[in-house]
Amino acid sequence: ELSALTGGALSIFEAAGDTNWKSAAQSVEAMESAWKDLSASALPKPIKQLLGEALTSLTGAIEKRSVAKARQAAIETARWSYDLQLRHRPVIEVNLARFDLWAAQVLVDAAAKDAGAVNGDMFTLTLIRDRLLGALDPGTIQYLNIALADLITASADEEFDAASVAAGKLRQIVARVKPAP
Repeated sequence: ELSALTGGALSIFEAAGDTNWKSAAQSVEAMESAWKDLSASALPKPIKQLLGEALTSLTGAIEKRSVAKARQAAIETARWSYDLQLRHRPVIEVNLARFDLWAAQVLVDAAAKDAGAVNGDMFTLTLIRDRLLGALDPGTIQYLNIALADLITASADEEFDAASVAAGKLRQIVARVKPAP
């Protein structure tokens, strides 16, 4: 169920960006079914509540066909789901997923032209990158650092298109990562 929630949320993030509301609606239906099963189990109450609220927001944003709200709610749903997955997955996998979600957050905040939010996202990405240092090969870290430097520059200059490009590069790098043994 947790994989269905995160996978569905990531699919919806992309579908909303492409305004593919049919695909988004199908994904959220599957997520709601998974949530129904999952929420019946023993979950930490605060996360259960927040994940439920995020999923409700996601459903509403899809119904309203709001790209920005659907993408934001998809990120929030995935974040809470990954927090629950920490009990079942290696920490490095969850941190890589969190890194990807924060890079996705840059896309949302850059589209809104919110300089403060992009700056905060960039700062969070650097903190998560620091958690990844010992688990990734030096070449991957170098690529992450170069793309992060591009994001830092774009954030400082309030260049939202450049921030989106840098975030896209970060997401591509993380998608190809295999943690070092």
